[in-house]
Amino acid sequence: MKVKKIIKTVITVLAVFIAVIIIKNPDKALAAQTGEDDVYAELTDVQLDDSHSINIYAHTHVSYAYDEGAYGWIVDGYVVGNDGVGSDNVNIEVLQLDKKYGYGTSRLCFKYYFYGHSFLNDYRGYIYIYVSIDEWGNLDSRIEYEPIPSDLEL
Repeated sequence: MKVKKIIKTVITVLAVFIAVIIIKNPDKALAAQTGEDDVYAELTDVQLDDSHSINIYAHTHVSYAYDEGAYGWIVDGYVVGNDGVGSDNVNIEVLQLDKKYGYGTSRLCFKYYFYGHSFLNDYRGYIYIYVSIDEWGNLDSRIEYEPIPSDLEL
């Protein structure tokens, strides 16, 4: 009877110990591999109209973890610098971070609000910078641009 009680106590203590480790720091408890890296992406010649275009570049630094062959997730990340849009014929007035989401998942997203103008036209849109990781720790980055129609008020 006493041996059963000791075994139950040991199992309970181990279960509580493991639960505390997983709850307190799940990234280190679950990940087989962790790391940090810089990821680059570009989207060139984004046509705003027939004669105006922009080029978008992103340099992102991410911390990640993955369980090889099973799952990868992004722990933290940020865009390095704030000069990722350029053009020969559009004045860039505003490039502002609107929101970021996806921490703890396999895809992190930074959503930027963009405003620029030429002599006659105003251009508004959202720039999405995506960083993803697979189950082998391979990072990938891509950029998308979504124009905001000019008749839509913000």
